[in-house]
Amino acid sequence: MARTLLAVALMVVGAAAGQAQPLQAVQTAAGQAQPAGCAQGGSLASKARYIGVDELEPGMRGYGLTVFKGSKVERFAVEVVSVLRKHGPKRDAILIRCDDARFDLAVMVRGVSGSPVYFDGRLAGAMAFGWALSKEPLYGVTPIAQMLRVGASREGEPGSGGSVAGATGRGGSLLGMDVYRDLMRPTLLESADLAAVVGASPLSMRTGSVESPMGGLTRLPVAFCANGLSPLAMAYLKSRIPNLAFDPMLAGAAGTGQMAPGEEPAMVPGGTLTVPLLLGDMQAQVLGTITEVVGNKVYGFGHAWMGEGASNWPMGSGVVHTFVSRLDASFKLGSTVKVVGALRGDESVAVYGETGREVPMIPMEVTVDWFDRGQPDHFSMRLAEDEQTSPVLATQAALSPLLDRGGLPREHTIDYEMVMEFDGLETIRFDNMSSASGVGGIVTDMLDTLTLMLNNPWQKVRMKRLFVGFAVSSEDRVCGIRSVRVARPVYRAGEKVRVIAELQPMRGEAFEVEVGLALPGALPAGDYELILGGADVYREQLRRSQPHRYNVFSAEDVRNVLAERLALGRGSLYLSMVVPGSRGLAIEDEALPDLPASKAMLLTDGSRKGLVVGFQELLSSRVATEYVVKGGTNLKISVRAD
Repeated sequence: MARTLLAVALMVVGAAAGQAQPLQAVQTAAGQAQPAGCAQGGSLASKARYIGVDELEPGMRGYGLTVFKGSKVERFAVEVVSVLRKHGPKRDAILIRCDDARFDLAVMVRGVSGSPVYFDGRLAGAMAFGWALSKEPLYGVTPIAQMLRVGASREGEPGSGGSVAGATGRGGSLLGMDVYRDLMRPTLLESADLAAVVGASPLSMRTGSVESPMGGLTRLPVAFCANGLSPLAMAYLKSRIPNLAFDPMLAGAAGTGQMAPGEEPAMVPGGTLTVPLLLGDMQAQVLGTITEVVGNKVYGFGHAWMGEGASNWPMGSGVVHTFVSRLDASFKLGSTVKVVGALRGDESVAVYGETGREVPMIPMEVTVDWFDRGQPDHFSMRLAEDEQTSPVLATQAALSPLLDRGGLPREHTIDYEMVMEFDGLETIRFDNMSSASGVGGIVTDMLDTLTLMLNNPWQKVRMKRLFVGFAVSSEDRVCGIRSVRVARPVYRAGEKVRVIAELQPMRGEAFEVEVGLALPGALPAGDYELILGGADVYREQLRRSQPHRYNVFSAEDVRNVLAERLALGRGSLYLSMVVPGSRGLAIEDEALPDLPASKAMLLTDGSRKGLVVGFQELLSSRVATEYVVKGGTNLKISVRAD
């Protein structure tokens, strides 16, 4: 077979057991690691461990280290082709050829990124890039001297970079303030809004190659392995987020058949470096290879993951299940075994982490109660804390067990509850139902709410805990309004209006529901219009009559309005009435009711700056029906003084 390795930022999985006897960390007399940058010149100790680009010559033969299966680090033969000077700004690279039959079967191997390469028994750097459509296994190597500078402070101490969750350099963005106007609108977030937030997060990076028109130098975007995540769930999310390109490569349970009981992969050169995004009964992780370990400091990939600079992602060890060879893109299939520390730096030439550090992850629980199973199924996970990825992964993790049976029954109703806990803000807790409409409403309730909360422009919001519970039945519980009558057409102020609605379920007997509305004692005599309908009809009434309440100006406002919106259950019938003449003005979220006409004219003058809107008093009540109520209707009543 012709060697057709489309090498590019090679990221896969591996876990190390050190067969190739990698060198131990070089320590100074005081027991500290050598300073970054010691590979080019410097102490005799560093020259004994590292080889600089000036020492390399074409034709020199050496070896690389990586994991092809299980937790064993294995050698493969390499040869220097040349040194690429000024490959980057004041940066060189090493061009090598891999001589190993296993690479003959591989095309664009994801997960080899970071595999250390040695010449004369000394570490030269990490495999990191290549050329699309190449007919031979040529790879670019990032020199180790450049990698060791990642995470260094101005004083040259490795790993003293800042600690921030998430990123500022990936290309994603916070939502603009205009998105937070009118949070009772029919669609909370457009696809473009979600795409802007996801930006260049790991979930928007394709696992396939990025090829230039001429097949030039390129880097493979980050690759994932996922356990237990449903492709059906991802299809629903992709319908909302056009740039979502997270294609899970399914893997088995971590370590199954690969390690002895109690064995753990070692964090050594050639072993696995994972970034766990979701752990527990479902998994999703970024997979790559360790290049160098100095004390508790770990360097890998040979290129950026997100390129976010200082970072604080969980860092884990892993195991390889198998090497999957494909015509378009080969990869190693694997899983995270254990979180061992934190990824602290992420720059163009390497990622850098420290073992022994703890990174907060968000606990998440999901229960699914099917109509034909005796007991609910329970799922427990932990999410990486990040404003871009957490909403998408949380929604994926919630939907996956719901769709685990291959989809929903043709006729179905899903009753669901959610609890979203945040640090420093009140909990959002609600229940709702979806019938004959798949999971579209569930996705909106969960994905849009979390995205708006975590990506608001006023305050950094941290999610503390997430719970989602589903109960699935095999019948459609949807009804329309068949007929409506008012108990009597004329009322006095202060009395209660009684409305009797006949509701018609699908394939069911019609039934009556009564809903009442108390009239204010000071209501003037006259004719009034009432509106009866489902949650969507009532939400539009709120939006039109009191728009000032749904423009938000702080993270707490976001939480309060979203909680009110989510409390509008689809299983209720709503009766509402706008009180004519009850006009007021609101400046931003401050209500000024019953203003004199002269003052209202001044405030609404076109030359005045600021958000000034009018509003009216809205009376409302509701009654539970256990059905999703569709549509609405208008009613007329009269109020008399006598």
